[in-house]
Amino acid sequence: MRQLTVYYDPRCGLCCAVRDWLARQPKLVKVECLPATDPGAEITVISDTGEIWEGDSAYIVVLWALRDYRQWSKRLASPSMLPMARAMFAKLSQYRGTLSCSLGLEPEVR
Repeated sequence: MRQLTVYYDPRCGLCCAVRDWLARQPKLVKVECLPATDPGAEITVISDTGEIWEGDSAYIVVLWALRDYRQWSKRLASPSMLPMARAMFAKLSQYRGTLSCSLGLEPEVR
């Protein structure tokens, strides 16, 4: 695998902030971020080999692609940590609109 394409919600300020953060991170695998065509969709990641991840798995795969976070991705994917990681990413997704407003994060489009 040499590239991941991350589809994010351009109407979500938190999603746009994460996209910008990803652009600044050193990567072990190329990461391209594109706006999702389905408004309100959860994060989806597709590899150049055709694998698809959504939701909590997508977050972990994106961390895996980053030089400084690969070890975190492995820890979060471990059997002992995965249930907590799934719950954390689910809450993050559930409250991303509220978090965007609370943190004053602007979306790409309204």
